[in-house]
Amino acid sequence: MTGPTPEQPQQFAITGRLASMTRVEAVARIREHGHEYVEEPTETTDYLVVGEAGGPLQADGRPTRKLLAARTLEARGATIAIIGEIAFLEKLDLNSYIGGLERCYTTEQLSRILDIPKAELRRWVRIGLIQPVKVVKRLAWFDFRHVVQARNLHRLTERGVSPQQIAKSIEQMREWLPDGEGLLSQLEALAKNDVVVQLDSGRYADSHGQLMLPFDDSGPEAETGPHPASESPITPFEAPSLDWFTRGVQAEEAGDLDEAVLAYTRALEERGPNPDLYFNLGNVHFGLELIARAAQNYLEAVKLDGEFVEAWNNLGNALSELGEFEEAIVAFERALAIEPEYAEALSNLAEVLLEVGRTSDARRSFERYLELDPDSSWAREVKARLARLDDH
Repeated sequence: MTGPTPEQPQQFAITGRLASMTRVEAVARIREHGHEYVEEPTETTDYLVVGEAGGPLQADGRPTRKLLAARTLEARGATIAIIGEIAFLEKLDLNSYIGGLERCYTTEQLSRILDIPKAELRRWVRIGLIQPVKVVKRLAWFDFRHVVQARNLHRLTERGVSPQQIAKSIEQMREWLPDGEGLLSQLEALAKNDVVVQLDSGRYADSHGQLMLPFDDSGPEAETGPHPASESPITPFEAPSLDWFTRGVQAEEAGDLDEAVLAYTRALEERGPNPDLYFNLGNVHFGLELIARAAQNYLEAVKLDGEFVEAWNNLGNALSELGEFEEAIVAFERALAIEPEYAEALSNLAEVLLEVGRTSDARRSFERYLELDPDSSWAREVKARLARLDDH
């Protein structure tokens, strides 16, 4: 596909933050192709682009000002089209930017790229807010755009915006949004499982008792900190029907690692050896800095399932922390033999290879990592490390 020629200029406006590039870069690309960029949509605007990272809704859950303006213009007879970021990139023949939006990522990669804790991503999977596109040897891969939408919706509810307000806005702009149906489906899952309650103090908390920012986060109420005694957190274990595994998951998500250890241990007593239980218990022990116990848990997991790729990777991390570098290399290499595109294992392997002086092998692992994960904050650090290696 070739972009429109300068003799056929079109006018673009953008709402929300783009995921593929900065706003400055997008404006430059628009002008390079002979088109015009405007800050606000007008009667002559051809396209309003909805950025994937920012989404179509404001901090109060209502449609963005530019979306509302575009709708008003259309009602007056203007011919303006609302398009998603990928459609925008296709129109300008910027296919090299599309790959990052359409690629699948692991929880580790998404955690780094989007600055979302891995435990939170796992909770989103459990409640149905996001679903893996594929699962290979227990390693889940996710659609980047789907997770960004989930993050945006979750941020709105964290601010105290009601799911009803969000749904109203999505319905209002349904015909215009590139993925309105998907947003509504995710919102339904979030509303069912992440109930927001208002405390006596007027502040908001989720079902785990985690305090949330109020709607206006410019004042003193926006400050976060320990729960005051008058705001006792809501325990996630009030429902006696929950099994011990589920209790462990919820405790881990809530950050109560000691409680999670007890729950997972009870689950093992009831169920017997189970790779998922050993893996989760290993993660909790690692979080508590009980590294030797974590290594043993991961080892038990891979004994039960030799192709449990994440358990091999985490075993490598634990062994590395214990100074068992050669054994860690074996674990990382086993993970990569199962899933060659597991970027996290490549990065971890490269770090250990540097520890044992295998610089050229470490370089190759870092370079391969950058091919798979070029956009995260860690990728910048990897590039800096490679530059330092080149200086020696």
